[in-house]
Amino acid sequence: MAVIPKHTFTVVFMHLKSLELRGFKSFAKGIEIEFRPGINVIVGPNGCGKSNIADAIRWVLGEANIRNLRGQRGEDVIFTGTDRKKPLGMAVVSMTLDNQDSMINSEYSDINITRRIYRTGESQFLINAVEVRLKDIHSLLSGTGLGKRGYAIIGQGELEQVLDAKPFERRLIIEEAAGLSGYRLKKDEAETKLHASSQDIIRLEDILGEVKQRVGELEEKAEKARKYLQLDSERGYLERKILAYELFVLDREHKSRERDLKDLTERLLESRQILGNMEKEIKENQELLRNIRENNSEAREKKFHLVTGINQRENEVRLSQERIDLSRERLAQLNTDITKYADTMNKLKQDLNTHQQELALKEAELEAKRREAEAVHKEMVRVEEEFLRASAQVESDRTRLIDCLSLESTYKNEIREKEERLRKNREKLELGRAENQYRQQKITNWHKDLAELEREIGEGLSILEGLQQEKEGLERKQQQITAETTRLESQLTSMQAEYRGLQNQLLTLEDSIKSHVGMSEGVRRLLGALQQERRLIPGFVGVMSDLIEVPPGLEVAVEAAAGRSLENMVVKDYEDAKAAISLLKSRSWGRVTFLPLNMLRQKPLNSRELGTIEGVPGVLGLATQLVKYSPRYRRAVEHVLGRVLIVENLDIGLQVFRKQSHLLIVTVEGEIINPSGAMTGGKYRERTSPLRIRASYREKQKEMETVNTQLKQVSSTLEGKRSQLKELDADSANIQNKINETLFQLDIKRKERERLRSEIDRERREISQFFEVERTAQREISTLENELSQLTVQGTDIRSQIDVLEKEIEGRKLESDRLSRQLELLRERHANYIDLVDISQQELDSRRQGIQQLAAVKESYEASLEDYDQQVSRFTRVMETESERIKILEVEREQLQLELKEIEGRLQDLEQQAIAIQEQAVGLHEAAEDCRKEVAAMEDKIKQLEIRKARIETEETNVLQLWKEKFADETIDDPGEGMNSRRQRVMRERLEVVKQAIEDLGPVDVTAIDELNDVSQRFVFLKSQLEDLQQARQALTRIIEETEAVMNSRFNDFLAVANASFRKTFNAIFQGGEAELVREEHEDIWQSGVEIMVKMPGKRRQSLNLLSGGERALTCIAFIFSLLVLKPTPFCLFDEVDSSLDDANLTRFTEFIKRLAERIQFIVITHRQGTIEVADNIFGVTMPEQGLSEVYSLSPEEAEILAG
Repeated sequence: MAVIPKHTFTVVFMHLKSLELRGFKSFAKGIEIEFRPGINVIVGPNGCGKSNIADAIRWVLGEANIRNLRGQRGEDVIFTGTDRKKPLGMAVVSMTLDNQDSMINSEYSDINITRRIYRTGESQFLINAVEVRLKDIHSLLSGTGLGKRGYAIIGQGELEQVLDAKPFERRLIIEEAAGLSGYRLKKDEAETKLHASSQDIIRLEDILGEVKQRVGELEEKAEKARKYLQLDSERGYLERKILAYELFVLDREHKSRERDLKDLTERLLESRQILGNMEKEIKENQELLRNIRENNSEAREKKFHLVTGINQRENEVRLSQERIDLSRERLAQLNTDITKYADTMNKLKQDLNTHQQELALKEAELEAKRREAEAVHKEMVRVEEEFLRASAQVESDRTRLIDCLSLESTYKNEIREKEERLRKNREKLELGRAENQYRQQKITNWHKDLAELEREIGEGLSILEGLQQEKEGLERKQQQITAETTRLESQLTSMQAEYRGLQNQLLTLEDSIKSHVGMSEGVRRLLGALQQERRLIPGFVGVMSDLIEVPPGLEVAVEAAAGRSLENMVVKDYEDAKAAISLLKSRSWGRVTFLPLNMLRQKPLNSRELGTIEGVPGVLGLATQLVKYSPRYRRAVEHVLGRVLIVENLDIGLQVFRKQSHLLIVTVEGEIINPSGAMTGGKYRERTSPLRIRASYREKQKEMETVNTQLKQVSSTLEGKRSQLKELDADSANIQNKINETLFQLDIKRKERERLRSEIDRERREISQFFEVERTAQREISTLENELSQLTVQGTDIRSQIDVLEKEIEGRKLESDRLSRQLELLRERHANYIDLVDISQQELDSRRQGIQQLAAVKESYEASLEDYDQQVSRFTRVMETESERIKILEVEREQLQLELKEIEGRLQDLEQQAIAIQEQAVGLHEAAEDCRKEVAAMEDKIKQLEIRKARIETEETNVLQLWKEKFADETIDDPGEGMNSRRQRVMRERLEVVKQAIEDLGPVDVTAIDELNDVSQRFVFLKSQLEDLQQARQALTRIIEETEAVMNSRFNDFLAVANASFRKTFNAIFQGGEAELVREEHEDIWQSGVEIMVKMPGKRRQSLNLLSGGERALTCIAFIFSLLVLKPTPFCLFDEVDSSLDDANLTRFTEFIKRLAERIQFIVITHRQGTIEVADNIFGVTMPEQGLSEVYSLSPEEAEILAG
């Protein structure tokens, strides 16, 4: 690792101490650059990697857009390798900042920021060796000018981008300088959270609505599931009994079939024994017949072999004859080919002799051309030796001349250097004297500014104290109202829970009324059918309990008196009653009483009898007089309640009974005295009845109305308290904004006071140091003048030596040129001869190859003739051999034909014997067949019995399987003595009714009961989550409003200060003119940007686009410098921003850098000599090996040469 030497420099402000690069772009080797306060200049030729240092600083500070680092992907910053060095797998950049002045709020005096990236794309950020997020680095550097929108790093072409940027982007730069970037970051984070919170609330409200709807659906399903479980239990009982009886019947039938099967099997065994004896005799007969057939088969096989032998000999005779004919044809063809090949051989011999004669002539011509080429080559070598001697003498003279020129150049450089140093010392002396006067004036002005700042700080502290007292008073009021609000909210929550409980009870009662809970099955089923299809009973009016309204307190009395008559169904006429009864019968829905209004007859009560009980204390009246109903239903009501008298208690009832015994007397508590004198009473068993359900429904409605009124009152009071609290919050926020604004102003003024005091002390030290600098400069000027005089004399002497050498070199150069031209001519002639020799050699080789090919063809024809002679001999031998073979085969064929006649006679005798035995076997087969039929009949009966038995077993197995499917391993019930087919049929009918009831329920989800509990709990949980999110959204809104108020106030104040600084800096750089930062008008103040308006000296106000390149660059530099004056950054990096400036503007640029370098560290990458001259420290970047950069510390002279 190359380490740049560290120089001693005393500094108190924050600055960049060192930068370490390893594997980053062209810096493959580890290198550490130790920067120092002041102006650090980096120089080097184009393409050596200077800008890679700027890219490394941007990258380690968190640059996320790789295109700003001149790359396409994140891995592009890793060293990619060269021809001699392999690529690396990782890039690391580490930066150390001196934080002794605690500009960054950290416990460390040195802050080290490190960034790594690997080829895999994985990356790391570290602060003082602790791994952090990119967000943490941005947060750490926020407000220092090094953040995401910082103004401390200006690269190539970025001056134009600042001017061409959108106004809002300029605003972000100013916010960074004002220290507001952290506030904007917090504001953006809060807005992001607010948006996410709002989206969550919308989603949660949607989910809550869906869950609420789901609760309603599940309540219906759960009720349906409970009905299903009840019916399913009854179905299980019936199926057990039915299946148990079926198994009992099947087992009894199975045992009967087994007895029948046993008897029939014994008879079958006897018949099979008789059939066996017959089959044995048939088998012996068949054995004899088989022997005859075997002998017949052997004779037939031998006959087949004889016929085959005869045919084979005839085929071989034909084949031999064909071979003889083929050989005869081939011999004729061979004799023709031999004659043709002999003629071709004679012609080949003549062509071969002609080619050999031509080859000898060409070889003689080639040898003559080679001798001529050798003569030209010897002459060329001689001339080349003379040319080399002349050239060596010219080079020797040139070397002497270069040495003299180098010495002359050294003298000239030393003279220029001495003159430049002399000029700089004189200018520095004059500038120092002028600056001393300027410093004295500044100290006087700063003392005045300090006194004004002290006065403003005192006034600000007084205002701050008053605001804090006012805020404390508001906080006490807020606490009081908050406590009252909390109490009211708790009360409201409790009442809302009570109201929801009443709502749920009311809904349950409504469902009970609609589903006619407490009524018989027939009534409920009939009402359900009428709801779906009204035309089943066109004249249906209603159920009695639905047609009357019972006063509160009399429900038990009316219910006791009417009993099941309250379930009577009222219809218009008897036809409707008949239709309803038919429907009940057809669907087996039970029995129901109907009251046709056109048929009901009720004997009216005797007025004399009623007169005896009028005025009796405790007699409430007739039931028909106490209940309310429509006159249309009078007959039905009188039929049910017409002779019912309601009294307060049993004693009063007995008293009335003695006077009037024709009425049914019932007490309020439900005790009954029948007209016959029978009494019914005791503790009334609680049960759900239609009248009580309707009474409870009316009671709950009244309770809900009362609670709802109280809810409105508490809500109104709570809203009033919340409005008061909101007004107090607004007042408190307003006062807090004023306090923050006052604190911000005080902070700015205190920092300005400290800055002025520091500036005064520094300027006084500078004044005292200047006098020593003045004496040193005067001594150095005298020494430089003496050295310049001596160097001028030495330069004149060396110039004379150079003139003499130049004349000698010119003469020798003419002779060298003549020899060079002669040598080129000889080389050209030699090359021509070489080409001619090569062409002749190629032609000679071609002719030799032709002769070889002719000889090869001749040898091929000779070999073919020898092969043809051998083939003639072979085919002749084949013809002789095949003729002898034909004679032998003819003799063998005649012998085989004699043997064939003998075998055919033997076959005829065997066939006659087989016919006699077959006739005897026919009689045996007929007797055996009769016996087989008898056996088959018995087997068929057995098979039928086995099938019946198997069917019973299958049915028994199926029933058992059905039992296992339905009841698993439960023990099969004993059907009992009372179980018979008639009772089984009754149970089956009931089972069908139960199944029909289950089918009428439709699809049932038995998990709905448990799911209802789960969903209800989820509904409560989601509702609480929604309330928490709504409170969080309100808190985020308050945070954003408070942050925006502080940012707006501080930005306006800082913009005014920045505007003044920009005008002053612009005027100083351009020596006149006007400039202004103008806030853009925008409907959203947070999107309003900042425009730059300029007026050049001696010109009218004009657009930035109309400025020259240099004017635009200087305007941007003035804008950056104006921010640096107000808010110095730890360091400022300029990457070739001076390339477009002319000499005059460059001087202004460097003067400002020198002035600001007292408080800001500058790192400048440049090629310009004027910038290099103001450097306090110079670093050179070179590329000794292609693709690998290195850094060195340089002197000013070395830097000038390296910059080019």
